[in-house]
Amino acid sequence: MSDNAARVKEMIEALAKNKKSPRGVVTLIEMLARMDRQSEQQILHALESQDPDLARSLREQYFTFEDLVTMDDAQLKRALEEVHRKTLAIALKGTAPSLRDKVMTCLSSRAARMLEDDMDAMGPQPRHLVEEAQRVVTEALRRWRNVVL
Repeated sequence: MSDNAARVKEMIEALAKNKKSPRGVVTLIEMLARMDRQSEQQILHALESQDPDLARSLREQYFTFEDLVTMDDAQLKRALEEVHRKTLAIALKGTAPSLRDKVMTCLSSRAARMLEDDMDAMGPQPRHLVEEAQRVVTEALRRWRNVVL
């Protein structure tokens, strides 16, 4: 576990003891956003078994790549306009069909076709590149998540 993950684990334990600290949850969210996806997912899963109430509170405020399926189509479309097509293609490699379908429905037919072509042409991608691309996409999604269109 990385130093950052160890600090997050300590913070979770402190938050579990003192649940009256809303700033603590915000700090935890900020730390999770800077982590690699594997550490992020490990911590979120551990938290769900350790403190389900805190996990629920965190999930309500924290946005992950997989949460894009819950976004309003108009918000998702605007967020995806900020992401380079090649980055989006890498981010979608190996994801669930429901996630890819949600993205494709928010693109024009031409853009969706070009994205599919990019994904087919690039072949398998190293996990670290996929995770970095997903981090870039998630940052754009977070900016648009609470925008009312």
